[in-house]
Amino acid sequence: MPSNNVGEVVKNLFKDFPDRTGQLFSPDGWRPPIHQYALDNGAFKQFDETKYFAMLDKSKSYPKPLWLVAPDVVGCASRTMALWNYYLPRLKEYDYPLAFVAQDGCEPEDVPDCHCVFVGGNDPWKIDNFERFVGVREWTHVGRVNSIARLERCERAGVDSIDGTGWMLARDAKFYGLMEHFYGKKQGGLFDGV
Repeated sequence: MPSNNVGEVVKNLFKDFPDRTGQLFSPDGWRPPIHQYALDNGAFKQFDETKYFAMLDKSKSYPKPLWLVAPDVVGCASRTMALWNYYLPRLKEYDYPLAFVAQDGCEPEDVPDCHCVFVGGNDPWKIDNFERFVGVREWTHVGRVNSIARLERCERAGVDSIDGTGWMLARDAKFYGLMEHFYGKKQGGLFDGV
């Protein structure tokens, strides 16, 4: 799920790999969805309640998202659980599948009743722990996966989806590695003009 990206390369990935791709929107990046999608909360940068609920209200005019990420606090399991409990009644009004963000210190048994466990947290904790959360809920998502090595490790572990903003920022080794991962061959300059 390339975050907040609807460029031509991403549109081609959606067309060529409809079951393996999706969109992930944060409040600052909302656009009408053109493919299956999920809704993030923007907390990695700075959670803004007004923008978050404005995005949710706009999304009601479109098909339901795969899941909606409840508010969280990066790196803090206890504060994330407090936000889950605080916002849950309001989020249920949207009737969307909910995602709880596992943060540093969270254990698989701490994940509340939800559709998706979104493994967030600081990178060292996430890298050491994400596999423990696979299968805890119906869907497992890992955030900020911006390398082929991490993507492939997530696939081997049975993770259902990942996101990352780094794939499409430049035509570099990450970008070409992703294209090779999907298309199965070196892409060279094929996507340079897109």
